[in-house]
Amino acid sequence: MTVAGFVCAVLAVALVVGLRRGRVPVLTGAATVLLLLGTAGTALEVGPATVAAAPWFAAYPVLMATYPDGSFVPRWSGAPAGLWAGLTVWFVATGSRVADEPWWVWLVFLTLFPTLGFQVYRYRRRLSTAERERVRWVVLGGIAEFAGFAVVFAVFGDPGDGDPLALAAANIAVLPIPVALVLGLLTPRALDVDSLLRSTVTVVVAGVVLAIVFGVALPAMGGWPAAAVLAGSTIPVALGARRTAHWLVHGRLVSPTHAARDLQARLDQITPVDDVAGVIVDQVRDSIRAVAVHLTDRGEVVASAEPFPVTWHGAQIATLWVAPRRSETALTNHDRATVAALLARAAPALRGSQALVELAEARADVLRGREEERKRLRRDLHDDLAPTLASLGLGVSAMLTLAPPDATELRRVAERVQHGIREAIDQTRRLAHGLRPAILDDHGLVEALRQRAASLGSAGIEVRLTDEVLSPVPAAVELAALLIAQEALANVARHSRARHCRIALVSHRAGVHLTIDDDGVGIDGGATHGLGLVSMRERAAELGGRTTITSPPHGGTRVSVALPAPTEAS
Repeated sequence: MTVAGFVCAVLAVALVVGLRRGRVPVLTGAATVLLLLGTAGTALEVGPATVAAAPWFAAYPVLMATYPDGSFVPRWSGAPAGLWAGLTVWFVATGSRVADEPWWVWLVFLTLFPTLGFQVYRYRRRLSTAERERVRWVVLGGIAEFAGFAVVFAVFGDPGDGDPLALAAANIAVLPIPVALVLGLLTPRALDVDSLLRSTVTVVVAGVVLAIVFGVALPAMGGWPAAAVLAGSTIPVALGARRTAHWLVHGRLVSPTHAARDLQARLDQITPVDDVAGVIVDQVRDSIRAVAVHLTDRGEVVASAEPFPVTWHGAQIATLWVAPRRSETALTNHDRATVAALLARAAPALRGSQALVELAEARADVLRGREEERKRLRRDLHDDLAPTLASLGLGVSAMLTLAPPDATELRRVAERVQHGIREAIDQTRRLAHGLRPAILDDHGLVEALRQRAASLGSAGIEVRLTDEVLSPVPAAVELAALLIAQEALANVARHSRARHCRIALVSHRAGVHLTIDDDGVGIDGGATHGLGLVSMRERAAELGGRTTITSPPHGGTRVSVALPAPTEAS
């Protein structure tokens, strides 16, 4: 056992260095050093066996009660450790003779069994995510050591029989737990312990099941048929072992591959104009059971969450902020792998959605610019060109009045000019009226809505208009609101059989919100796709807004329109 002794001695020295540098909790580090020294002393046969093993026996309960953070949790967990220390002194003082008593095994069992419960309690209730990762190193070491000794006994027989090969194999098989203890304390993230643990459990479970299958088939069927059964069972057993390992290590969390597949299926069921970001956020939250998930622009920061950049062709298009689930203090490596797999599928869809949003915003900007230009042109035609033409017409009229009666040619030319000026004035008015509804520029949106609502009076419908205009309304928003209201009021008059209608207009810096309610027969689901209703939605969507048409529980129909106003930056 010299190899095991030498390795444990080296690990103890490395841990002492870590203690001196403050990288390891003192109590846990000291207990681990004692355990390593005890293992090394026993392996190297330093002194009497009882004395060499005493550090191991004394350190084990302390280590189980304090690993990996160095504190007794719960506090009374130090009592079994102290009792075990007393038993160790008793064991050494009697030269191990007390171990021959029939009650000794039960006393040792009753003393050590609670320490396992302490570790389970600490793992589930008190340890942080990083500390749990350290504990999983020890679990990995324990499984590897169990599997190693199982192989030793199966292949070489009992090492106690003195076979040199069995002793050499046992010398190697005893190392996983000491190595795992030190790695968990010094460099827990040197390797991905979850992947190693999952792979180890897969191999152990598959090996045990296949050994049982072969052991049952061999006496019943003979050599070659049993080998055929073993070969046919390998793949399904391996798949089952992998699923079992995933459940043991990660519980009910889905694998990164399955999470990405589920996200792709959900993205395939929607269009790029739908809430792609919401689907991505929901899938991330469901896959790792995160407390909160936010998808933000690059400059925003979300507290108590870990950022994940969303990149597309090397450019960052967004940031996903993920807060760990309630049972963890931080994201695990499995969580990060799942998020990375999801973002690999999500980035193209998110970029496509963003491109459509940018296209819609560009179109809305064009429409806003067009309406503002039309408003300016109408004002110029109405306020500048029309008065100028009218003044010219008055001048020509004065010329005709002052012209001598015998100036026939002059009067004929003046009359033609006068006729042309009148046609120009009429054409200017037609152009001005064709650019925009005149009432919007002359009296504003509220008066335009009031005038359109007056038409319902002849249909016997009482109309009430309320307005709260806190800021000027852009030209494009004014026009869209008026045209949508016109269509909604026409539907009220034609189809609703309502007695009352309420129009509410609210305008602020962020935009305009228009609501039209009636107490009529309502609207069924099949009627929400008519040409007029589609046009109402399209007019709002052109400006980045939304038109919602619903039938409230109390009856009637509600048309709700939200139209954003451009900010100064845009």
